[in-house]
Amino acid sequence: MLSQDLLPQQVDIVKSCQSHVRLSGKVPLEKLPRLSELLAGEKDDIQAEIRCSVDEQGFLYFQGSIQAELELSCQRCLDLYDEQVKDVFCFSPVYGEQEAKRLPECYEPVMIEQSGVISLYELIEDELMINIPFVPKHTIEDCQANGYTRAFGDDQVEDAVEKPNPFAQLESLKVK
Repeated sequence: MLSQDLLPQQVDIVKSCQSHVRLSGKVPLEKLPRLSELLAGEKDDIQAEIRCSVDEQGFLYFQGSIQAELELSCQRCLDLYDEQVKDVFCFSPVYGEQEAKRLPECYEPVMIEQSGVISLYELIEDELMINIPFVPKHTIEDCQANGYTRAFGDDQVEDAVEKPNPFAQLESLKVK
């Protein structure tokens, strides 16, 4: 069992799975530069738990959960709001495409180098980025742009003024 404080940035995932290691700790937001670019501000660190093991068939796997409160900018009103992001994952480390194809469907493959070392921070960053809304926004009730939302459809159609068709004269030239 490792420290409860910070999750290690890199870990030998093969040895960790073989040793049935459990990891629990925080990931500092400043260590996730790609995610930080998408955020409007900084909040608390990300909490993560990971359990490494070997299944009955001999496949190495690691599963875990991530919890974060991320500060995003609402795309309706441009005010800041907090988005609760929770994710669970189950990965299996593989050395190549052929090995990935043999995995049971319950595992998502993660390519690793011969050393077996992976970056937990990059993996967690990827999972969080996937779970951020494509268009971040408040709920309708909480949004300050309440009166400014646009609606599309019949309600917005203005009464059309009948304009003369410039090709109406050609109608008489049609062959009957």
